[in-house]
Amino acid sequence: MRFITAKSRVAPLKKLTLLRLELLGVVLASRLLRYLKSNFKFPVSKILLWSDSSFTLHWIKGKASKYKQFVSNRVIEIQSNSDPSNWHHCNGKRESS
Repeated sequence: MRFITAKSRVAPLKKLTLLRLELLGVVLASRLLRYLKSNFKFPVSKILLWSDSSFTLHWIKGKASKYKQFVSNRVIEIQSNSDPSNWHHCNGKRESS
């Protein structure tokens, strides 16, 4: 296993909810996956994608038509760039006591 690439983006000036920002992060990850699959020709035995947002994962694994337009458009893109079954939940930042 090797580290191949990374990408980040600054949150937009227009106020978005945390859920929408999480969704946009997953869109970015799915675009990066599409880029890697199309530009690097090496054998891949398994793809694992992670998010700490259970809402976002629920959207990805559901029907895009059930959601409002903002979410629906992004879910369609994520589902076309990646297999929803490759997405998994990971724990986010934990607060120390």
